[in-house]
Amino acid sequence: MNLLEYLNTPLAVQLIETFAHFLWQGVLILAVAELLGLLLKRASSHIRYALFLGSFLLMALAPVATFVWLNPDTPDFEIAPLTESVHPVAASIEPVMMTEETLPAVPATWRDYCPHLALLYLTGVFILICRVAFAFGGGWKLRQSSTLATDPIHLATLNDLTDRIRLVKAPALAYCKRVTTPTVVGILRPTILFPFFMMNGLTPNQVEMILLHELAHIKRYDPWVNLFQRLIEALLFF
Repeated sequence: MNLLEYLNTPLAVQLIETFAHFLWQGVLILAVAELLGLLLKRASSHIRYALFLGSFLLMALAPVATFVWLNPDTPDFEIAPLTESVHPVAASIEPVMMTEETLPAVPATWRDYCPHLALLYLTGVFILICRVAFAFGGGWKLRQSSTLATDPIHLATLNDLTDRIRLVKAPALAYCKRVTTPTVVGILRPTILFPFFMMNGLTPNQVEMILLHELAHIKRYDPWVNLFQRLIEALLFF
């Protein structure tokens, strides 16, 4: 039995129907989010961020709700009860042998292509999930190739800013030759990476501004949001 035969199930039909519904659901959610964004144009960045993050979360939940709503066990037709009596057929009638040439051709429907569409979808998801894994693996390699900061001024500034914005724990601070701009890598143990050329070329005020910007990303859970976004984009790539 090949993979297409395994996918030739009511669940494959349900999956394709779910994605077909999501095409208009996603457009509707995006249109409403853009409209609300225009109405809240002068609102704070936190409100607008929450609006678009909520819209993205709604897009992620819409296919799940649709998949549950589409019941694959519900038949598309009902068998009517037999009301007429069955009369015996005369024995003199000879049976007719049906061959492939005499059988009527059954036109293909969109449901016949559901296993192929499901296979294409699963292939796309696998490729994009691999890209996400490679991307986060690249961040792990950057952290492994970096050098932990030992500058007492930089570390003191980091700890002071961590207390100021009420982070539970200060992230690690390191210098990396492979980055050109300050960035945050890691999710469970986030690390702020500084380019090596910035070690001695910045004033204390500039270092404080950069660290405050990166700490704001961590406080807002941007690494987690980024992971969630990448996974949803992989699952809903179409």
